[in-house]
Amino acid sequence: MERWKPGTTITLSSRKLWLRRVKNSFHLYRRLIFVFIFIALASALISLSYVDAPLTITLRNSILSLTAPLIKAIEAPFDWARKAGNYVDSWVNARRNAQDMSTENESLKETLRSLDALKDEHEALKKLINLKTHLSLPLTTVKVLSYPGRPFIKSLLISAGTGEGVKPQQVVINEKGLVGRVITVGKGISHILLLTDVNSHVPVVLKGTDVHAILEGDNEGLPFLKYIQTKLVHVGDILETSGHGGVFPAKIPVGRIEKVEDDKIFIRLFSDLESLSFVMLINPVINEELRKLVAQDAFDPA
Repeated sequence: MERWKPGTTITLSSRKLWLRRVKNSFHLYRRLIFVFIFIALASALISLSYVDAPLTITLRNSILSLTAPLIKAIEAPFDWARKAGNYVDSWVNARRNAQDMSTENESLKETLRSLDALKDEHEALKKLINLKTHLSLPLTTVKVLSYPGRPFIKSLLISAGTGEGVKPQQVVINEKGLVGRVITVGKGISHILLLTDVNSHVPVVLKGTDVHAILEGDNEGLPFLKYIQTKLVHVGDILETSGHGGVFPAKIPVGRIEKVEDDKIFIRLFSDLESLSFVMLINPVINEELRKLVAQDAFDPA
């Protein structure tokens, strides 16, 4: 490509070529020029920051005033990003804390339930211990394991068996009165037939009278009396074991007459058979001895 020489006529194509070269050179050096300008401005600003002359102070303040909106505009996205990050962090922490508090709350509720259960067991044991102290009988205190859910059977399982000396037909009581009797005995476990079971038949007597009857369960909450005339009873009369039949000792509180309907006499038992935690087994004793001990009002039917 020929260079332009003095006295030489510049054609249109040569002029376009020259303009393109100038433009390319400008684009090539533009960034470098901007860098030098910024370096110069920065150096000038740094120099001005060390000069305390009134003019420089005024100039520095003016520059700061002019550049402040630009600086704020540049920092705004970063500030929003920081705030968004802080919000997300706080939300995550709050959610985590809420989950931790929920877990801790459930744990505390479970602890309270356990404490309530222990309190109930303690109260039940204390009452049974008081009963045992009053009666001075050969009694065995055992824990109730469960209520088998088989239909048409009202029974419970206790945590004692042959190894603990449990025997069939032993009488089961609590601090309120009669509960039932042992029907089967295994190793470390025994089966108790409750008074409400349809297979339960207990000879009873109206307290303070010679009016006898048989208490029979019906798999419901209120067992009933058989072989007794309704005209001989009144609502509120108390029943206790009669001692007949050779299984249940006499004078054990059973319940009171709840209602009389259609020649049927229903009994409200003293013992709550649906919420037993501990029971006591009576070892064989002479009826007369038990009658004297029960006369001390050791049971608490209230």
